[in-house]
Amino acid sequence: MKKLLKKITVILVLILISCNNDENNENKKEQLIGNWEYVTMYENDKQITARDCKPSTIEITPDGNRTDIYYNRNNSGECIVVETIHMTWKKLNNNLYEFTHKGLQYNDTVKFENENNTLILVDSDTDGYGDLVYYKFVYNRIN
Repeated sequence: MKKLLKKITVILVLILISCNNDENNENKKEQLIGNWEYVTMYENDKQITARDCKPSTIEITPDGNRTDIYYNRNNSGECIVVETIHMTWKKLNNNLYEFTHKGLQYNDTVKFENENNTLILVDSDTDGYGDLVYYKFVYNRIN
């Protein structure tokens, strides 16, 4: 009986390791992985972005992390980092991803264009009046 339990334990451990490796390998193939440079933003299909500073970036890693870096001009007119946000990500289905920041989760629809070199994150939220607002953020791959 002890030998049988030992064999079952070994098999279960091997299965768990295999599943974890498959998940890590799947993330490495993920099109979302890479560094992306902010291009523009749309609100309800209206382009609302003016960019006069270094473009903001996002880095998405195979280990489920995402780092957003935002730039803006200071009082002297210098382009500086004004905010760095760390979050996690996971793929929910073909084009739906969950991003988590400080315990808050939100889902974005992810689209790729230009041979997977353009990333489009689409989400929605309600404004202060309860109206639904659609957002689209466009990024170009930088590596």
